[in-house]
This record gives sequence, C-alpha cells and structure tokens, in this order.
Amino acid sequence: MKEDIKDTSIDLIASDMKKTLVENGFLLSRTNPFFDWIHGKTTNICRPEDLELSFYIVNPLIPSISHFDYVTAFIDFESAITDGFLFQLTFFFHKALESCLDADDIHAVYDRHNSIWFPRLSEYCSEIEETFNLTWETEYDESIEDNLYGRFPLEVVGNIPGLMKTLQSNYEYYAGYKK
Repeated sequence: MKEDIKDTSIDLIASDMKKTLVENGFLLSRTNPFFDWIHGKTTNICRPEDLELSFYIVNPLIPSISHFDYVTAFIDFESAITDGFLFQLTFFFHKALESCLDADDIHAVYDRHNSIWFPRLSEYCSEIEETFNLTWETEYDESIEDNLYGRFPLEVVGNIPGLMKTLQSNYEYYAGYKK
C-alpha cells in the first residue's frame, strides 16, 4: 500500500509537471525529437495525459551560439522514488561529422568542438548550470552530444519550469542583443 501511494504521487507530480510545461508553451513528445529529425520523421507532439513518466520537451529555445544541429530536453521520473528525477538538456552536433572521411577529419571536428563550440555553449548555459546545479558530460559517437544534466529529489521538481523560462529569457535577450 505504501508503495502504491509513492507511485501515485510520482504519477501526479509528473502529470502536474507535464501540464505546467504545456501551459507555458512547451511541446512534449515521448520520442527523441533529434532521432526523429535524423530519420526524416515528424516528431509526434503528445498531450500530457498521453505521456509516460519519461518524456521530451521538443522546443527548448537556444540561439545558434555554437555549431550544434539540434537541442532536446529530457525529463525522467522513472526512478524518482530511489534516485530522484532526471533533467537533461542535450546539444547534438551531427552534421559536422557527416562529411568526415577518416580519423584525422573526425579528430579535427572534435578539436573544434572542444576548443570553440563547447566553450561557447558552456558560457551561454553557465547561469542555468550554476543556478540549478547541473553537470556537463560529452559523448562522442556518430554525433557529438553535450549533455547538461542533473538528478534531483521530487521536492524540487517545481524548478523545471523556472529552468525552461530562464532558457527562454536568455534566448529572447540574446535575440534582441543580436539585432
């Protein structure tokens, strides 16, 4: 019975979070919009009630401050009881590697990422990184993926709309500054 109450409360917390994000203009999906983009598919936008405990925010606003192709935000409540919920903002650098023919080309792109693109991205995201205690991790695969993430107790789930609004405010400031 006690476990049912915890499961129900996580379902309610996740449901409230999904509704709040949609009310604030964010689009949600159960599939990774980046992989949809790579495969030429249209991302299936879902209503909050049609999503499970893990979902993507399709449209986080990030200006083209670096050479990334796509950005996603992922929220996962699956292991919230034991580990807290996960928030992850991922920046995908895919096209930069498409034309690479050999290891030297790939390493040249990695060097550009490490010396130019990631420092710009990190500087742009420094406010949310510090405010929300997030951590960077980079993965090198068929795409370079810069992940800014954190795992949090359920009590601070209300910070996610604030984090997304901070990103939106930064975007609007940056867009106004660039004009």
